[in-house]
Amino acid sequence: MKKGLLLLLVIGFLILPNIVFAKTSKNTVNIYFFHSNTCPHCKNEEEVLKILDDKYENVSIYSYEVHDDTNRIILDEVKKALGISSDSVPITVIGNQYYIGFSDKSSVKFIKTIEYFSRYTYDDKVMRIVNPNYESNYHESPYIKRENFKKFIDEYRNYDLVGLKTDDLHPNTIAIIIGVISILTLATILSTVLVFVLLNKVGGASNKVLVLMLFFSLLLIFKIDIVFKNNVYHLIVSVLLYLLFTINLIKYYKNKKQFYLVLNFVILIATVAEYLNSLRCHKYIFILKDIAKLHLLRGIDYIGYYANFITCVAIMFLLIITIIYLFFQKRLRR
Repeated sequence: MKKGLLLLLVIGFLILPNIVFAKTSKNTVNIYFFHSNTCPHCKNEEEVLKILDDKYENVSIYSYEVHDDTNRIILDEVKKALGISSDSVPITVIGNQYYIGFSDKSSVKFIKTIEYFSRYTYDDKVMRIVNPNYESNYHESPYIKRENFKKFIDEYRNYDLVGLKTDDLHPNTIAIIIGVISILTLATILSTVLVFVLLNKVGGASNKVLVLMLFFSLLLIFKIDIVFKNNVYHLIVSVLLYLLFTINLIKYYKNKKQFYLVLNFVILIATVAEYLNSLRCHKYIFILKDIAKLHLLRGIDYIGYYANFITCVAIMFLLIITIIYLFFQKRLRR
């Protein structure tokens, strides 16, 4: 019995790595980039391809400047093999699919195409032209059901956002929509109402404004924390809030002023509200971050994308505060 168990364990150790490899290994995806040194769109695409080359270990990029005579001959052969009639550049071949020109949404198409051919083998017609000695090992496995390419491109990472598809929207529009969704929640509204109820316990207009500013700032700070999940930022925020809470508690016991107690209640309310928001809006925050990756946002575009999200959150929250203030204004004037 023991020998039998030992034999099973040995067989398991021999088979398991192969099973894991079969599940995690990816096909090599070759990208052929035909471009011109005088083409501004080609230069923009070249930057995107560099990012993709760093992003994917299984991607190899071959670049051909079409003014070179040899490269021009290769391009002509490629156009015949793939049925390309356009004389425009850039022409990008990924797997057995080709794209003419370059736009803001090209990176999305490139990434989806790479993901598709990383999963499924393909007949690399361009490599046979570039390298006559290339021997293709392409074959369709009867054990793998290949997804339809067009359906894959249409559905892969194309999220539903309040009835709209993210592929049809500009990234900044997506950031604004998610900003509205993430702040326009029952938790935000009820917590804001609760803070206005607590304002009746605070004397003086300046103190009431201070309480509201604290609440407003905390929700924005927590929203940034949830989106970026930076450990250093989270630690700094946690320490500062703990210190503020402790200082307010000490001042309350010394001065017996409810103002400090209200400040601590606001901290607790904001924390609970954003925790509940994070549970409800987890899917949308994931979409927000994934769209930035899908569009390969960098530098100014990256900052502007998240700035749109935070700005929208701030405006919507101010709108909520204004509406609730109009409801409570008579009581607050007492």
